[in-house]
Amino acid sequence: MKLNPEIKMRWVVLLFLVGGMLVWYFAFREESESGQRARWRKEATISFYNQTTNTVGWRRTLRTNTYFYEQHYAKWRASAEVEFINPAGGVQVTNLHFKVVVNSNGEKNCARCDIDYSADSTSYYFNPIK
Repeated sequence: MKLNPEIKMRWVVLLFLVGGMLVWYFAFREESESGQRARWRKEATISFYNQTTNTVGWRRTLRTNTYFYEQHYAKWRASAEVEFINPAGGVQVTNLHFKVVVNSNGEKNCARCDIDYSADSTSYYFNPIK
């Protein structure tokens, strides 16, 4: 069965209008607080694994621990035990501690993990449930 070109054009216009309405709806709707927290959790996890493997001389990751379940992102922490090759050519093991930072890239906020250099950061890793 062959369709009339006029009917084909009407279907194309209809699909174009419906598609445009869907794009407009999803582009301009507000993100819920729980949706934003879930997105930040995903972004922080991806950033954590990227930062862990971007360590200078990284050889392999032995163990990871993420704690991204508090209400406020400032309490989210992560740690990793990694092997790296030292400048003398030997293999050493170190612990890396991370915190989550949320910054704005213009329209929406994004989460990323940064190395945590604070002295009191170890209390979160060995006893995360307080």
